[in-house]
Amino acid sequence: MYTTALAALLGTPPFYAVTVDGELDGGFVAEPFHRDGAPTRVAVLPDEKIEVRDNQRLFATGSLGESSIESIDDWTPISYRQFSLVNRDLSFDVDLSGVPCGCNGAIYLVGMSSPNQWNSNYCDIQMSGDQRCLEVYLLEGNAKAVQSTLHTAEGKGNEGHSCNQDGCYASLGKDRSTAHLYGPGASEGIDTSRPFTVSATFREAHDENGAPGVAYDVTLMQSDSVSGSGSSRSVHFFDSEAVAGSHSADGSPQPVPAADRTRTRDALLNKMVLVVSLWTADDLSWLDGGCKDWIAAGRSTCDLPNARLVLSKCARRASHRLHRRHHRRRHRHRLRRLHHHRRHGRRLGCR
Repeated sequence: MYTTALAALLGTPPFYAVTVDGELDGGFVAEPFHRDGAPTRVAVLPDEKIEVRDNQRLFATGSLGESSIESIDDWTPISYRQFSLVNRDLSFDVDLSGVPCGCNGAIYLVGMSSPNQWNSNYCDIQMSGDQRCLEVYLLEGNAKAVQSTLHTAEGKGNEGHSCNQDGCYASLGKDRSTAHLYGPGASEGIDTSRPFTVSATFREAHDENGAPGVAYDVTLMQSDSVSGSGSSRSVHFFDSEAVAGSHSADGSPQPVPAADRTRTRDALLNKMVLVVSLWTADDLSWLDGGCKDWIAAGRSTCDLPNARLVLSKCARRASHRLHRRHHRRRHRHRLRRLHHHRRHGRRLGCR
């Protein structure tokens, strides 16, 4: 099999086999983006969980089987698993308890193409020229704060008309006003000392002029396993109808613009690559608001080599909203038939 040891010997990116989107023949390939020659610190844990430590970037891929070994030449045999998500939900479980304030653990979608012979061919919205591509940050954050961001266009600042490089975003835990909804021991939302579920929905919709687009929404969920009550908590996190960011000239929550929804739909139809990363920077206050309160509570801040993100249960499914809409249509149709047959003295049979 293609192993981390073989990857080190051949100078190829290591592959970690876990079930992704119900497929047993895939996993993640790792690209450490820090010290040249440093080993990746990724592990597959029981129950199909993947653990990421230190400064890493991973891509969801298909399998690298026995037949690939002799022909391996850098990134040549790697085929990214591309996700088609229009009218779909994408969900996963994540544990950020080991990602302290000052670190950034991210799970996101990138409109990137296949790898070339020499590298992953990674692109994102912050790059230039052909390397700039659309990004959907399903989640980026740590145990203190979390953010979801949509980037579809070039540009900086609150220009008021697009989700640019600064992005249209929603955040929790960045300041005390939302600490009850996200953070260690959060009283009404997501307790980040335990794993939680992220569910992103990409629902196709048309604007007032009939132009197609996608309404992107993210919900965070967590079972209340501590109390044993069987209940769960849910926070509708990113709401396409009211988010902050570069599309809002006055800073107030506004709907994601129609053009950004269209660009998102186009990227999703072309399929996107799922990326997982763990990193830090000198200043991540844009994400977590700084670590002053965190330190005051006696908690340690980011030590990247010892930071730990765990991901599992990544899967797509048809949107629940579409299921509900379908059942409502069927119910309305049956009511109309019932009304028609009653008017004409006929009965509906059971079926």
